[in-house]
Amino acid sequence: MPAWKELLGKTLSPSCDPKVKLHFKERRDCDVHDPMFLRCLTVFARSRGCKIVNAQIPMGQKQDFSVVMCHNDMRDLDTVPAPSMGKKQGQAKKKKKGTPKTATLYKCWTCES
Repeated sequence: MPAWKELLGKTLSPSCDPKVKLHFKERRDCDVHDPMFLRCLTVFARSRGCKIVNAQIPMGQKQDFSVVMCHNDMRDLDTVPAPSMGKKQGQAKKKKKGTPKTATLYKCWTCES
């Protein structure tokens, strides 16, 4: 059985059209860190002929949405974008750096066969 390896700091490039794209609107009952969830994803990806599983999970209290993409071309991987810094309204006079907007957790696995 081929082994799956996590790639740190990698995600599918924004211009890439993934082979399979899954949307999870309510992920309260689904733990993406659960090893069984990853196992199911890798079996699903392998059955579709994909070698890459990429997950984008917005972090925050009001965010209950995840995107999982499966793809087969390693050349479409890109580095994870740096977190954007936003300014709060009404604080233009203060010289503080902006706080990061809602962070997104990126997870990427590839099949080593």
